[in-house]
Amino acid sequence: MSAKQNKELVRQAWKAWNEVGGDAAKVPAVYDKYYTSDFIFHNLAGVDMTRAKQMQSDIELVSAFPDSSYQIDDILAEGDRVAIRVTMNGIHRGTFMGIPPTGKHVVGKGEEIYRVTGGKIAESWCIIDAHGLLNQLGAIPSAGAKR
Repeated sequence: MSAKQNKELVRQAWKAWNEVGGDAAKVPAVYDKYYTSDFIFHNLAGVDMTRAKQMQSDIELVSAFPDSSYQIDDILAEGDRVAIRVTMNGIHRGTFMGIPPTGKHVVGKGEEIYRVTGGKIAESWCIIDAHGLLNQLGAIPSAGAKR
């Protein structure tokens, strides 16, 4: 596939995530359509996750933020790689990372680089602002907070 086609695949995958609409039962269908069976997710913690483990993580995210929406802020592609900068908006309505629902609106920022093969996403390297997200949920103090 061309870089242009790979960019379109990633755009369509994110459109599908927006269409999940809080229905965790739809998550496997997104994986079946857009991700390879041997998909690997890499994160800053150095913990590579299999497709099954990442799918479970996405089910938790969808359940915790059922009205979440995603916007691709930037997208670049070269060869089999596609890089995005993305913003998530949502209201915390379910348990997330052990944090009970707060009802707070959050804005999450992140970047991902994808490797596309055979018309599907085979690998993802992800950087998210977990500190900012946890701060918005009240799970950790803000940088300027007095202790």
